[in-house]
Amino acid sequence: MMERGQDIDVALSLAEAAHRGLPNSPNTADTLAWAYYKKGTYGTARDLLEGVEKDNPNNPSIEYHLGMIYNKLGDKTDAITHLKRASSLAPNTQTQKDADQALHTLG
Repeated sequence: MMERGQDIDVALSLAEAAHRGLPNSPNTADTLAWAYYKKGTYGTARDLLEGVEKDNPNNPSIEYHLGMIYNKLGDKTDAITHLKRASSLAPNTQTQKDADQALHTLG
């Protein structure tokens, strides 16, 4: 829903429900964090994903989302670190393309 420009509040509500139902799932945490990002609550998104990333250090989606979140928080160094990691973990995928494009924008 979020990527298709649909109602972010509905998407956030669904992501919160999914995360409550599956609190140990890195995927539901990642989705919820991305919904927070889309709502502009970057600190909340970062806090949620930092904990998840420690237990899932090789998840390209989490790394990409952390990179984008850090960028919005003005932390260019951490943004670049996570975006590079996402790109290297996901060769020949849309995640790699998105991470590389974000890296190019960051300079």
